[in-house]
Amino acid sequence: MSLFLAVFLGAALGGTLGTGWWFWQIKPQAKEPANTPPNLDKWKVDGTKLIRAVGASRGSRAAVLTVDTSYLAPFAKDYLFMMIARVQDNAVDAITDARIEKSHAFAITGELRTIQIDLSEEFIRRADAADKRFGQVSIQFYCAVIPKHIRPAQISTLSDITTLGGKQLLSNPSPEIVVQPVVPKN
Repeated sequence: MSLFLAVFLGAALGGTLGTGWWFWQIKPQAKEPANTPPNLDKWKVDGTKLIRAVGASRGSRAAVLTVDTSYLAPFAKDYLFMMIARVQDNAVDAITDARIEKSHAFAITGELRTIQIDLSEEFIRRADAADKRFGQVSIQFYCAVIPKHIRPAQISTLSDITTLGGKQLLSNPSPEIVVQPVVPKN
């Protein structure tokens, strides 16, 4: 409180400067400590800050993503990061689709990290079937943080992430990549 305000309030309440000073203790409002992480449930994720590069290859049977884990640093103490890949199939709800591929769970270290998701034969077959139907394959990537005591093997669908205490960070699959078919040259 400023000296002017203290003097003004003291005079207004009948006091004078000659008889003494009045002090009012103002309780500071409680603030969260600076190192308290944001509320994960209310945190809005900017996918462009999280994912730096993405790609997939039939030849290597892998999807590779480069992730900036510094963006997730506030959650490093309690969570691990993982990625999930899915072939787009509008006939199946993405949240309950059990035909997903998962990365390992990684510690959030604050570094750029390249994450590989090995793609199963079944995943490749579904991708090839989508390619034949639509002339392209759309692979959807989902980012998630999971509690440190949870393992990716416990996650069978996207809905398991939140059921087990984690959070899907991007509400829509992002970024979505399209793998164009490769036509062999004769």
